[in-house]
Amino acid sequence: MRRLLGFGLAMMVIAGIGLLAVVPFRGGGLLVVMPPLTLLMFSWSFVQSNAIALGLTNHPQIAGSASALLGVSQFAFGAVVAPLVGIAGANTALPMAIVVAACGIAAALAFKALVGPVRAVHVAAVPADVQLLP
Repeated sequence: MRRLLGFGLAMMVIAGIGLLAVVPFRGGGLLVVMPPLTLLMFSWSFVQSNAIALGLTNHPQIAGSASALLGVSQFAFGAVVAPLVGIAGANTALPMAIVVAACGIAAALAFKALVGPVRAVHVAAVPADVQLLP
């Protein structure tokens, strides 16, 4: 789960930087903006499911409450950030690109700081003379 989340966050950062690179050039239109946005949507499928799964893994006894808190926090964050996307009006997508890149970078930094590295799991070998099933 951690590797998939890290992969998704890396794609999200690349998509945000890609948006920042192409949005200032008005001549490209939709064909130039769609590849970074497609990568952003693709990355979201890795990020959301794995982030929620990692958040709930160690707390099965309160999984329902934790899931509700994660869900409402997503909507609350969206409500706070949404006005920033439209702050410059409908004539430019630059605020959207800035918000997408900033949120992607912030999420990647939070992942790096809070989750930590992937640790190898050591599985003990079962001796050949041990019967596992009756």
